[in-house]
Amino acid sequence: MARRRSTIIRNRLARILSESESWMTCDQIKNRFLEEGWSFTSSHQISMLCITTIGFGNKKDMNGNSYYRMENLEAFHNWMKQKPNQVN
Repeated sequence: MARRRSTIIRNRLARILSESESWMTCDQIKNRFLEEGWSFTSSHQISMLCITTIGFGNKKDMNGNSYYRMENLEAFHNWMKQKPNQVN
């Protein structure tokens, strides 16, 4: 069940990040989730999924704030098609 939930959230993250033309913070991602009626708002899990998902980019600024964006949508889709036991 957890793997399925992570897959759903990763796909939602991919859509949001690919629609954005700039880096997004976790709070910005959470706000988009809420705007679209998704009740999922765990900053920690959003951050961990963004960091561990192939195709997503992440960076920190000088103040330690984290930012995320879609860097390679094709790599993301290829990674998501892998067998479940090969996915992180």
